[in-house]
Amino acid sequence: MKVIAITSGVAKSPEDEIERVAEVVKALKRYNVNVPIGVAVYPTRNSTKLLKEAGAVEHKYNVETMD
Repeated sequence: MKVIAITSGVAKSPEDEIERVAEVVKALKRYNVNVPIGVAVYPTRNSTKLLKEAGAVEHKYNVETMD
């Protein structure tokens, strides 16, 4: 495996989803610290910091707009 990509929706709230994804990233890093992990999530105030601290190296944020 060369890379892991995690894409997420919002089950309860964006903040809860960031916490859940951060925990998943931490768990994956315990098994293989050399595989880069990227995440695609709905952004929150602290999401970049929390995901970086968890070990995610790529952050893609879902931003929706209406015409």
